Amino acid sequence: MSETRLTKADMVKHLAAGMDMDKTEAERAVGILFREMERKLRQGCTVNVPGIGTLTPYSAQPKKGRNPRTGELCEIPAQKKIRFRLALALRKGLNSGR
Repeated sequence: MSETRLTKADMVKHLAAGMDMDKTEAERAVGILFREMERKLRQGCTVNVPGIGTLTPYSAQPKKGRNPRTGELCEIPAQKKIRFRLALALRKGLNSGR
């Protein structure tokens, strides 16, 4: 595992070791979890990951923007976005250096 990031492959490896299952089963379990999170977000549901935070879908209104190359004004259409709110315990832990 990289010291600076956690990848899906790392999650599969840790799940397989922690649950005493083979990597194929662990990969399937991780895949199911992520697909279900994606499905719920697409339906407009909030997804809470205990101890990590909450993912909340919302609709951003259309707005005026500017092309960074030309400086020309343009219309940015309405779009769906995801807001992430960090869990309080994790935020306190990150900021206290624990």
